[in-house]
Amino acid sequence: MQDILTAAAPETTQAQAPFLERRFIACAALLLGIMAVALSGAAILDSDTLDESYHLRHGFEFLKTGQLPPILEHPPLAQVISALPLLPLGLRLQPAATSATPRGPEWYADSDFLYANRVSPEAILIAGRSAKVLLTLAFGGVIAWWTRRHFGAAAALAALLLFAFDPNILAHGHLATTDMAAAFGFFAGCIAWNAFLARGDMRSAFLCGLVTGLALAVKYSALVLPVLYAVMYLLHGFQQVAAERPPRWRISLGHLCKSMAVVMAGMFVAVYISYGFETGPLLPPELGDVPFSKLLRGNHLTLPLAETLDRHAELGRPLDRMARRTPIPAPSFFRGMLYVTKHYTSGHTTYFLGQLSITGGWWYYFPVLFGIKSPTGLLLLLALGVAAAFRIALPAGQEAVFKVLRARHGWFAVTIPPLVFFLIATRSRINIGIRHILPVYPFVFIWVAAALFASRRPALPAFLRWAGVACLALVAVESAAAFPRYIPFFNWPSGGRSEGRKYVVDSNLDWGQDMKRLRDYLEKRHAAGNVCLATFSQAPPARLGITAHPIPESAEEARAQGCLVVVSLSVLYEWPPTDGGFDWMLRRQPTERVADSFNVYDVRTDR
Repeated sequence: MQDILTAAAPETTQAQAPFLERRFIACAALLLGIMAVALSGAAILDSDTLDESYHLRHGFEFLKTGQLPPILEHPPLAQVISALPLLPLGLRLQPAATSATPRGPEWYADSDFLYANRVSPEAILIAGRSAKVLLTLAFGGVIAWWTRRHFGAAAALAALLLFAFDPNILAHGHLATTDMAAAFGFFAGCIAWNAFLARGDMRSAFLCGLVTGLALAVKYSALVLPVLYAVMYLLHGFQQVAAERPPRWRISLGHLCKSMAVVMAGMFVAVYISYGFETGPLLPPELGDVPFSKLLRGNHLTLPLAETLDRHAELGRPLDRMARRTPIPAPSFFRGMLYVTKHYTSGHTTYFLGQLSITGGWWYYFPVLFGIKSPTGLLLLLALGVAAAFRIALPAGQEAVFKVLRARHGWFAVTIPPLVFFLIATRSRINIGIRHILPVYPFVFIWVAAALFASRRPALPAFLRWAGVACLALVAVESAAAFPRYIPFFNWPSGGRSEGRKYVVDSNLDWGQDMKRLRDYLEKRHAAGNVCLATFSQAPPARLGITAHPIPESAEEARAQGCLVVVSLSVLYEWPPTDGGFDWMLRRQPTERVADSFNVYDVRTDR
């Protein structure tokens, strides 16, 4: 008897198909429509987050000039996608200086591009965010399509519901940043490689390479994909050994090498096109004072080579000349890869569970984050899915190994990639947000949906099915309660978003998204004219009608100035001044909290 692991995807006529199969497109469109409303509402109501003006400026500059900055830690493709809707707006590349931009007319101020241009910052931001909203909806459509092909309509709609209502997906699916595009690229690369494993032909390998190259042109986290492909190829070999029928093609070292060469060729084509056919030396004239060995020394992966070049000048000088004079394709890609891997290993300032670290690097950071920022219903579904897998899919004894190895490719495609990505993430020292493990979530959605709702399975205990339906409803309810403030979402067991500051800040809680909400609060209190303010935002307070002053060094000084003290949680906990100037606020309870990210200290009448 076939079961949930080995049963083929259902093939039924229209008359035989169950209701969800017949009405699949309508149901999927309804879910995506609800998601579009939620994304649009958040896109309109949230202020610009810390990174959005940076990505919009770089993407627009690349579209208008074809030039990339000498140091680019983010590949340009996701930035270009966000900047495409800005082209009809007639924006200036070098906005004029205004009273809101006291730094002067320098083009390299991100907020100037957004707040000192010909068009209002709201119009620029909504236009840039609209491209990512459409990309997120397309991502949901791909998830539904692929899941339906491999596990049936019921599982596909369950996976799409989890995607459409997940607060973390909604939080970053409406922003003009790179994170959702990176998750999409990672997922697309994995399903493209899964299609190659099903066929084994070089055409599929080249298509997978193109998809992988596009993923790399979005974010460097896609560098894990070739390693993942090798792991999945090896597992496919074990599947062929355990198969009851002869495979369509046989794995071999030669076939793997040939396939990976074709994948690399596809990656090169996609990256080269995405970088605008850029050709030049690895070290451009703008970095004329940076020796090649110094560039290598900044990264612990290339540090041994740098030390060798320092010891042997006869090798270092020719390589330095070559790095400055020899043109190569897409030099910005390779230069950025050196910088981002340096960032990956050197770490980032992080606040986590009441501790502040300059380098981050808690291995349990992302496991804890997954537990407190994933919807309660999703965590319960994951537990139910594991229970269903052990209840149905795995027999007792040695047969379990062969049963797993004989599973359909789809199960490996949704199980191995998230495990590998999550394991690598635990080694990262950049611990600043759940957004860095967004690529894991689509696989989790599909896995739990397939485990509980896949077609052609043996009888699943009724309580598991109904419990799964109840958990789907719980996800929807918890998501609706979070609207439209998805960035600071924390699940109910963790205490909700009001308790989020006890765990983490930064893009998990306070990314500058509440500046308009702060403006509305101050206007209601008639206090916008005298505020002592510290924010985690690029938005100039004057553009919002807020007269801001620096934070006083004590409550007594604030009382003497007669100002209302407002500080964002990321500044208070993660980026406080090194001289301890904010310590007096840490010793006090805030008077109020604005939205989710600002503490208010009204000491004007405090005795």
